[in-house]
Amino acid sequence: METTPNPLEELKATHNPGVSGLLKIFPVSRLVLHVAFLSSCVLAAVLLVFTNIFSLHIEMIKVITQAVLTIIPGLLGVVLAAYALIIAFFSDSTLDRITRPLKEKPYSLFQSTNAGFAISVIILCLILIFGFTVSIFTSIADKIIVPYLLAIISNNLILFILTWGLSYGILLCIVSALNIFGIGQTTDFLKNIDRLKSLHTPPTTPASKSDDQRN
Repeated sequence: METTPNPLEELKATHNPGVSGLLKIFPVSRLVLHVAFLSSCVLAAVLLVFTNIFSLHIEMIKVITQAVLTIIPGLLGVVLAAYALIIAFFSDSTLDRITRPLKEKPYSLFQSTNAGFAISVIILCLILIFGFTVSIFTSIADKIIVPYLLAIISNNLILFILTWGLSYGILLCIVSALNIFGIGQTTDFLKNIDRLKSLHTPPTTPASKSDDQRN
């Protein structure tokens, strides 16, 4: 015997809170295949090759770490402000439309926008934490004795992550700006649709007046 789907259960399945719900809307595969992620990997690889040619690992790590600690907090503030601005933009009528599931997708435009900004904030926070941790270790790096091969591998890995994180954070800010523009365009489009409908809808007359006119 077939059971009919429960709308409430389906709604709960697409509105999971926390990291599990976030990764359902914005999976890791979508994050890795994003142009900002791939571009950051390319930039980090190019800088890594340059650093290995001239043997500037420690110097570059210090420079990139300082840049991360200086730039990422500002980018984090920009993304949070942009997210707050978008939420304030939406009226009740606009929210009613963008919270509906998209075609062939169980999630709405509002959920996708929320997930995109949440992922951006989490990544920026992780980059900032990593940069702060590296800054602590670089201050005592001269006192730590490790094998040469291990030092080369660890320095390359740290430099790659730092460079990737810095470039990715900057690109995320650009992506956030494009998202704001897209949401603004969508909101303006929906408002104009409502305006056109109101212009082409004939005014209705009360029943009492129409009866009087007939008599």
